[in-house]
Amino acid sequence: MKISLEQSLNRWKSRICDFLNRLSKKWSKRKLKVYWSLFVLVGMAISLEITVHAVQHAKPLEGFSRPQTIVRFIPKALPYFNQKRLIDLLSAIGKYKVYLDSLSLYDSTKYRALLKSKPFLVDSLLALETLLTKNIKK
Repeated sequence: MKISLEQSLNRWKSRICDFLNRLSKKWSKRKLKVYWSLFVLVGMAISLEITVHAVQHAKPLEGFSRPQTIVRFIPKALPYFNQKRLIDLLSAIGKYKVYLDSLSLYDSTKYRALLKSKPFLVDSLLALETLLTKNIKK
């Protein structure tokens, strides 16, 4: 099957080439150059359109993350917050980290989707937890 399909495609290619050769024998050199230039320009335009479309609709690769710039404004202290409020916030962060850990164990697709939509969630939680730990007076 493969050989017969390949042979028939070769026959069609040779027929098309013979037809184009017979047709182009009557053309002048100038006309050949114009048609060749048009052929090249159309080919380049089609290639450019395919490339632009591929770049515009490209999806990020699963295993690779694109580099992102993170600007962090972390204050040295939180003087305006009540100590009880800081402790409650710290315990809420701890509970959320436990939830994320259980989510990674029991529902990994949801966990991966969450981290994909918010790639710096865990880093932000750790930074906030460190900041709160430093500011809670014991």
